[in-house]
Amino acid sequence: MLKLEEYIAKRKTEDGMNEFDKDLRVKNNSIAINYVLEYFEHYIDLSEADEQTIVKTKKTEKYRKALRAHDPDVIDWLVNLNVLYGCWLDRVIVHQIDDPYFFLYTEDEEFNAMAYKLYYKLIEKHSYLNGTQEKIKKFLIGHQRKEAVFPK
Repeated sequence: MLKLEEYIAKRKTEDGMNEFDKDLRVKNNSIAINYVLEYFEHYIDLSEADEQTIVKTKKTEKYRKALRAHDPDVIDWLVNLNVLYGCWLDRVIVHQIDDPYFFLYTEDEEFNAMAYKLYYKLIEKHSYLNGTQEKIKKFLIGHQRKEAVFPK
């Protein structure tokens, strides 16, 4: 869905309109007004399904921005799970971290052990997480890094 400005720019390009031609000023005014009318009368004909899709897209983008401190593949994984299952898995994982020394982890083995432990806790309620231990580990590393930079 294009914004009004984008729609007008697209139509100007399609029609080859030169808005700076003084000889065509009156004609260009008429064309520009028609672009606006077309936009609101024909292009923006939102049904309820379209409106829900737009709202869902905005929520998805907001979620993606909230995860920006993580690796791109972890972000894509979490966003896809959110879209498919409505699960805010980052929050679920964070609430499952029960080791008070988690933020002191530095070794790969420590993150592996935590990811293994969380994986088996999560798989009970979220069967769609089958085979995602490595993603959970990457999330944990990113979460620790994010909290170290932006502590609450």
